[in-house]
Amino acid sequence: EATARFLSPQTSSFTFDNEDSKTGLQRIIESSDENRMRLSDVDSSRDNNMDLMRFLAASAVIYGHAFHLQNLRDPLEELVGRSTGSLAVAVFFALSGFLIAKSLTNRPSLLEFLVARALRILPALIVVNVLVVLIAGFTWSSMSAAEFFGGSQPWTYIFWNSSLLKCQFELPGVFSANPFGDAVNGSLWTLPVEARMYGLVFLAGATSLVIGKVTRAGNELRRYMVGGFGVVGLASSLFLWEMLGLPHLGGVLSEPGVRLMGFFSAGMVAHAFRKKIYLDGRLIVVGFLVLYCWRETRFAEAFLVPWLAYTCLWTAYSPRINARGFGSKGDFSYGIYIFAFPVQQWFYSQDPGMAPLTNAGFTFPIVVVLAAISFWCIERPSLRFKHTLSEKVRFLFGRKALQSTP
Repeated sequence: EATARFLSPQTSSFTFDNEDSKTGLQRIIESSDENRMRLSDVDSSRDNNMDLMRFLAASAVIYGHAFHLQNLRDPLEELVGRSTGSLAVAVFFALSGFLIAKSLTNRPSLLEFLVARALRILPALIVVNVLVVLIAGFTWSSMSAAEFFGGSQPWTYIFWNSSLLKCQFELPGVFSANPFGDAVNGSLWTLPVEARMYGLVFLAGATSLVIGKVTRAGNELRRYMVGGFGVVGLASSLFLWEMLGLPHLGGVLSEPGVRLMGFFSAGMVAHAFRKKIYLDGRLIVVGFLVLYCWRETRFAEAFLVPWLAYTCLWTAYSPRINARGFGSKGDFSYGIYIFAFPVQQWFYSQDPGMAPLTNAGFTFPIVVVLAAISFWCIERPSLRFKHTLSEKVRFLFGRKALQSTP
């Protein structure tokens, strides 16, 4: 999930099943039967591989877009019919559904939840939108700076792309001759979809809050309400949308948006019922074989969503992959995701015939540096205002507003 992270311990260890350097997670596993490891046994541990997974997913998006922006299919898409970028985004959404549900259920106040989510997404997003407009206006556009900034498009670009309501992809005179077209930052289309998924989680929390006021139920009610809303979202994505003949309108209601809702909802369900979910690598192998056999059937999508979500969580908490120190310098995945597309488009504007792997190779180091600057100068400092801003919000709405009963 591009929008939630664990702060890793200050270590640079990155080992695979190292008996001489066992993490707290490994000790938990060794105290019980490994093949009966429940998700609830390990999901609170910071000895996890989330940072590595999100970094790899963001990097995979760069790789996939390098082909897509040349109107080509990447090798994985040629092999299985699904692009590398689409699967990487699905990984983001599956992890995000789990972590955002966890964020909600671990907070007594829904207002704190909203503040935390806004501070994680908006500051860096606003900065990248402003930077893109400034750079495009002075260097990328075929128009003069006066003509560029004299129109409304640059300003509506910043507003809509920072609002999480909808996206504007074009700027006047920018990338119009590129092979893919003039989309400046096409990656942003998933952010309004994810924001609406946060809304689904928030709605589950608000519903549990209303019921809890009457029943005096504890935090478990909120958790299971999140699971119930997740089941509805999952069923809607996989079955109900098609069965009811509902239209695909755009954004979260577009066909890709409805598909991503399934992955996010699967993560929500996994968190709600984590005490019932056992993490066993053998199930991943069996599931993959079933998925391969069903790849040409109508059941492929319905099986892919829970299988991929399960695989992501097993990988995130597997004691056999100790990547807990990978993110010790910061979680750069969000910055990589929101900065990469304009850089890739710029390279193609300079050389429309550039090979996809060359484009990805040139883009990656530049974007990692930009993402590191974004994390250390924008994202992390913004999160320091979380408690202060939450206090101000509670003062405005009342200290007990949208807060669960102890």
